[in-house]
Amino acid sequence: MAGGVSCRVERSSTAKPAAIYDVLMDIERWSEWMPTVSAASWEQRGEPDTGLGGVRRVRSGITISRDRVVDGVQPSHHAYTASLPRLWPVREFRGDIRIEERPNGSLIVWTVTCKSRIRRLEERLQNTVDSTYTRIAAALAEEAERRAR
Repeated sequence: MAGGVSCRVERSSTAKPAAIYDVLMDIERWSEWMPTVSAASWEQRGEPDTGLGGVRRVRSGITISRDRVVDGVQPSHHAYTASLPRLWPVREFRGDIRIEERPNGSLIVWTVTCKSRIRRLEERLQNTVDSTYTRIAAALAEEAERRAR
């Protein structure tokens, strides 16, 4: 039986929550700033302001995943589940992004939970998830700051 993996990344940004949320929702431009993403688009559009109910098609190298937006409140919260290719040793993937206003900008809190399909890969998967989402949260903050200039 495989077990769970989770990570929580916090990243400060000088950008306001609305600017960060706008970058996050600009799916078609993810490949310009998001590490590992080579293309992204809406396969099915959801609610106009939050994407709720929508499905994103995200390409990373040769693999494609689909993210379903399951919750969100503009400009402070965005949550999704991901359907990943079978070749990835991951199942039950959920991402949750909170954007908290701070006196000098924002705090991005990105949490990820998933389960490994293969128990002996849990430690490696944990390290991969930690490093990947640390990089992604930093890239989101930097892109929002760049666009706000």
